[in-house]
Amino acid sequence: MSKLSRWWRRNFGPLLIRGMEIHVINHCNIACRGCNHAAPALEKKLLEPEELRAQLRLLGRVARVGTVRVIGGEPLLHPRIDDALHEIRASGLFAAVHVITNGSLLGRMTERFWSLVDVVKVSKYPGVKVEVPPGREGKVTIDDIPVFNEVFSTQRNEDGALVRQIWDRCWMKDSCIGLQDGRLHRCMRGGYIAQLVGLSAERDSIDLRRLTRRRLLAMQSRDVPLEACSYCTGNSGKPFAHELLKRPVWITYQNRPVAEMVDLSSPGRPASLPKGERIVVPMG
Repeated sequence: MSKLSRWWRRNFGPLLIRGMEIHVINHCNIACRGCNHAAPALEKKLLEPEELRAQLRLLGRVARVGTVRVIGGEPLLHPRIDDALHEIRASGLFAAVHVITNGSLLGRMTERFWSLVDVVKVSKYPGVKVEVPPGREGKVTIDDIPVFNEVFSTQRNEDGALVRQIWDRCWMKDSCIGLQDGRLHRCMRGGYIAQLVGLSAERDSIDLRRLTRRRLLAMQSRDVPLEACSYCTGNSGKPFAHELLKRPVWITYQNRPVAEMVDLSSPGRPASLPKGERIVVPMG
């Protein structure tokens, strides 16, 4: 590639999103107290493969992606998960396709499902049985998660200094870009918070129909807390042992001030990206 071609791609060509998430379903078959997707409280809703295809065409005008993580809720509850994965593969936008699941439904997955995924990442919770089908072990990784952290509150945090501290300590703002409801979100947790407390998604995300290279770079590089950050603990939430709840009870644990849910003296979770490395970069 010539020097001119490299310059053109860097300044005008597609952007590379190193990793992103695609939200395909709201609900889950369990209700973890520390669910950071608010699945126990959100209405049942899923992304139809035909809608996904249209959204990926819009995304493809601006970006290519390293690893895509297909998430929910519990994505394996999607009645057309195979078709959704097919659309992701057929788009040609993604180098690797991962599915994030609690693993309880793996035994139901079809041959087509397994042919369409590169990795199935199981978040294994106490009390949830995971059975990996024989012969599929090479595509499955299992992470034991006995401890959760406080995630977000339904009460707005009016302490601007605390919001800023949480933002500064948060690694997700640079590594959890995601697609939900036809919008590209800077942080997927922000998308769940918006649904949970009734925020507008306008400030914290971009409508795919209006997605441009300039808007994507501007959103990802902006060093200003999101509107959803006023309800979030970032990576500063206090830890607690995993617990399965009944769905109506789940929301009561979130109705507390953010200040009571965070511990700013803890080191927090280490950054998942090398220091200074942005998740969205020019290709070439």
